[in-house]
Amino acid sequence: MTKLIHGEQYLELVKPIPSSATLTSVPKIIDVLDKGSGALLIIGIETFDENQSLVFYNQMSLFMVGSGNFGGKRMSNDTNIKPIVSAPNRQPDAIVSEKTSIDQAAIYRLCGDKNPLHIDPMFASAGGFSSPILHGLCTMGFAMRHVLREFAGYDVKNFRAIKARFVGPVTPGQTIETQMWREGNRIYFQSFIKETGKLIISGAYVDLIEVQVRNHNTENNFQNSKNDNDFILSSSLASNINDITIDELAKDCLKEDVIRYVCAPYGGNDGQSGGGD
Repeated sequence: MTKLIHGEQYLELVKPIPSSATLTSVPKIIDVLDKGSGALLIIGIETFDENQSLVFYNQMSLFMVGSGNFGGKRMSNDTNIKPIVSAPNRQPDAIVSEKTSIDQAAIYRLCGDKNPLHIDPMFASAGGFSSPILHGLCTMGFAMRHVLREFAGYDVKNFRAIKARFVGPVTPGQTIETQMWREGNRIYFQSFIKETGKLIISGAYVDLIEVQVRNHNTENNFQNSKNDNDFILSSSLASNINDITIDELAKDCLKEDVIRYVCAPYGGNDGQSGGGD
């Protein structure tokens, strides 16, 4: 698993995801490219409901380090592949910064991605990283939230599609800064690590059904928190609870057994130390 790199991701929501349903995902290999230092595997995944109606579509690019030079083609002419795009050559229309928590990768494991690269220091070291890194999709989720906040009224019903290329890792605890440009209903964006200035997401965009530009005079900003570890909720709840930390949110929302599951790799509540899966 240390040789597998998630390179790009595309997600298109065809219709709202039901709160209760049986979904079936059907993967298909679109192409395999020989990049010399590795092989690039492009996969498309259609997800259907019980009525065989398409709910959403994913497309991902996976780079297999050391699996190249097999005599294959370097480029694909398949028109089904979703390309990355360049951001407009002008100042961003909006910039949002948000600090990740040091336990963000552990919490994201609840989504089902238990790759030890994101939790086990020894495994991360074997992959060439100084410490465990954040999941690429988790980083994309932060950027997606920034776009929804600035241009969609925080309403997920305005979301249509997202495309992103992962070009650099994020260490839990670092700050993700997202720069955004609006062109019609498409929001181009790129993300950086604020502390270092390193690019982490490029060639990215979000397509919205309806654009709702945020009024900067009436809502709080992520950066306006009294503490860098605080997370400001820009919603109807904010007026009631003001500042709330991730730790406080976890204690309120997660059951004890869930907290134990998340903390176990750190030697958490169960009293036992452990690593990744």
